[in-house]
Parts: sequence; structure tokens; C-alpha cells
Amino acid sequence: IPVYHEATVANLLEICLFHRTSCEEAGDALVDLVDYCVRKLRHLLAWPNDELVRQIASAKECTEWDSVRILDEQFSEVEFQVCMCTISIVRFLTDHRVAMPLAVTTRLLETHDVLLLLVPLMEKAPWVRKNRINGRIEKFEEHKWQAVEADDEGRLPKLHSQLWLTIYNLVMDQECRARYDMTSFRRENLLRLRRYINEVVVDQLPPLTNLHRTLEELSISGQFTGAAGGSAPTPFVVELVAEAREGLVRTYEGRWQEVADEQLRTVFVKETPEELKRLGQLISIPKEALNE
Repeated sequence: IPVYHEATVANLLEICLFHRTSCEEAGDALVDLVDYCVRKLRHLLAWPNDELVRQIASAKECTEWDSVRILDEQFSEVEFQVCMCTISIVRFLTDHRVAMPLAVTTRLLETHDVLLLLVPLMEKAPWVRKNRINGRIEKFEEHKWQAVEADDEGRLPKLHSQLWLTIYNLVMDQECRARYDMTSFRRENLLRLRRYINEVVVDQLPPLTNLHRTLEELSISGQFTGAAGGSAPTPFVVELVAEAREGLVRTYEGRWQEVADEQLRTVFVKETPEELKRLGQLISIPKEALNE
């Protein structure tokens, strides 16, 4: 149940953060959100694609599962959907970066170095798989796996496009360039993108033409063009703490089993006959309507 609630909230955030005003009003709370998204992206990279969401070979296989296995499979499926939502959330955060606190940019580029996650994630592409039964290619779109038709094989999956646009936003933004200390490792990581920018991709995402030119310049000069004109370094370092998570960890450290037992006793319980009757009355049709 908590994971389903998490998926619902992640989907709501994906919808709300599409709008610039939502990002502006969220303020420093976005620092917690960035940390959360990074944890989900790391989860996608840490596990092989076939273990993120396990495919079912036949209906007979499901009948052999016990209750614990069923819950594990449901958890993996919902967790994967949440991770897919975070890709869009990160993209929207980079879209509206200028409207958000500077701490969010610092968190993305310096604390977590999200570009070191996005490039390997694009290469891994967990949103595409081969069906074990019929051998067809499937892509994860609209929160479900869909078979790719023969005439759509060249079309980029939506999540793939989201990732490209996220990288574009970070690499092409002048302030991000100035704040991103280009080391040899970071440079090689970004230059790996060049092999994936071709005519088919550019036709669908024209802005990537500028990204490809920037990467070619990076391969020659070793630095972003115009990065030297950024803000001068300062001896003072101010970093916001992820208050929500830090507060929870500090409050319940060493008491997690106690919290789980309390939730099991008071929240995750079956409804009593009286509660079921009351719920039935909420969704039942009034007698007056039936008489009419």
C-alpha cells in the first residue's frame, strides 16, 4: 500500500512540475525532491534490466507463486513505474531551473553530478525490452509496456526523449556550464553521447544539433565554450540540507521496527463489518434515485 501511495504522489509531482509556477512555489523543498530522484536513478543503474521488472513466461508460472512472491513482484513493478516518473520530474526541474533556488542547481551538478547518472542510464535504456514469449520489442510508455510496431521502430521512446532533453538543458545552460568543473572523467562521460546523435535522432529532436556541436567543441578544447566567464569561486560554501529526509531519519533512527509494528497494527488492517457497511453506503445509489 505505501508503494502505491508513493507511485500516486510521484505521478502528481510529474504533472504539477510540468508548470513553471509549481517549481517556483516549491522553493527549497525541491532539494529533498532532487535527492529522492537521484536515489531512484541510482536504483535503475544498480540492477540489470531483466531484474528491474521480471517478465512472466506463462500464466502457469504465476499460479506457483506464494503470497510473498506476489507482493515482491508487485513491489518491483510499482517501483519501476516510480523510477520512470522521476526521469520526467528531473527533466521538468532542468526546464525551469532559473525559476528555482540556486541550491537545486548545486544539488544536481555538484552534490550528485547527475550527468554521470544520465549518460549511463541512456546507454542502459531500461524502458526498452524484448518480450520473452513472442520476441517483439516493447517500450514502457503511458505507465505500461507496449509493443513497438514495425513502422515505429525508429521512433524514440518518450522516456528516451526526456533524458535527451534533460542532458540538453544542463549542458547548454550557461550557468550550468560555469558551475560544472570539467574533469577528464566528466568530459569522457559526456563525449560518449556523440555516438547516439544521428540523423534519425536529430529529426525527432532538432535541438540536439546544438548539443552535438557543443560536444565536438568539448572534444577539441577540453572545456565548455564560454564556461570561463562564469561566477568566480568563493571560499564560502553554503549547502541546504534535505530537511524532510534528515528530519525523519533523526526522529526515527533506531525505531524503524517499532514504526513498522505500529503501522501494521493500526493502518494495514482489514476493515471491520461496520466499516465495510459504511463504505458501501458511500458508494451506493440512493433509494430515491431508484424509485425515480
